[in-house]
Parts: sequence; structure tokens; C-alpha cells
Amino acid sequence: MSHTTASISLDLETYIRKHFHVAAEDTYFNRDLHLWKEGYVDSTGAVEVVAFLEERYDLRLPDEVLFDPTFTSISGIAAKVFELLNG
Repeated sequence: MSHTTASISLDLETYIRKHFHVAAEDTYFNRDLHLWKEGYVDSTGAVEVVAFLEERYDLRLPDEVLFDPTFTSISGIAAKVFELLNG
């Protein structure tokens, strides 16, 4: 299956909304906000997000990706996962 940044973003957004109880009517939540600074995902949740991504896309996220400044929003994370999948 070929993944796009849009499909990865959708998967990740769906996961975060469900597992971190983000209400559908939360108009502040979007794919570009900083998930940690804005309090949507805490440090334990970050580990859960990484585990979800690694299992869902059958990949290993290297440390340099995890500490990349763009690995803080759904859009940024999706772009990094897309890059890893398409080498």
C-alpha cells in the first residue's frame, strides 16, 4: 500500500483524537499545532504515538527524527514518516 502525507496525517489525527480524547468540536486542534506545547499529548503519550507509528507503518523511527523540530505536529510527523517510508 502506498501512503501519502495526507493519509498518514489522517491516520495520526484519528489516533490522537481517539486515544487522547480530543473532542470533534475542539476548533483549536489542528494538524499544525505543537502537540506537546499545547498539551494535547504528554511525554507518555509521545511514546504511545511513536509506538503507534512504528507498528502502523512497520518502521523504526530513528532518534534524529524523534528530535527533529518538525516532529511536533501532525503535519510535521506525517512528513517525517513519509520520508522514511519513501527513503
